Amino acid sequence: MGNKNSGNITNAERARRARELNARQRAYVIWKATPELQRSPKTQKEFAEVIGVTEQAVWKWSKDPRIIEAIRFVTLQNVGEPKKVTDILDMMYEVAMAKKDPKVAEVWLKATGVYSQFGRTADFLELPEDAEGDSFEDYSLEELERLRAEALAQNLESVTIELASRKLAGTSPDRPLEGSESAE
Repeated sequence: MGNKNSGNITNAERARRARELNARQRAYVIWKATPELQRSPKTQKEFAEVIGVTEQAVWKWSKDPRIIEAIRFVTLQNVGEPKKVTDILDMMYEVAMAKKDPKVAEVWLKATGVYSQFGRTADFLELPEDAEGDSFEDYSLEELERLRAEALAQNLESVTIELASRKLAGTSPDRPLEGSESAE
């Protein structure tokens, strides 16, 4: 139980501080969200030296869900508008499907985050044995594309709503999006 005496930090304050990024972590987010060709310093090792931390600290940051989410947020802000990213992903998908090119398909899967969610490429194609009747084979290509577009739109809508809510509430946009925070 947290002691709420004036000299002690409350549990809520401790949790808030645990979610916030320090100045060096924020610098890492900005550096990592910068396109590689434009980064200065060029390597993670050089970056760690410049800000006065170990390479191991930077490596740990690269695995921190709060920092990963902040990098994604800053990267999307650098792009300008999320529709540009969606348009490029759609184009990559079309090229992969038209050419039946597994390399382009893999790039698309990595860019959308699908690839990282599975141990090997074929995992996402496997259906559970107990899946009854309703498989992807039952859908036309048009229906699958419509479902994909709906899922992308739903995700974009929820991110937009979250960011607008933060702005209206005066909450920091650097805070991880709801549902992406790690358990304390």
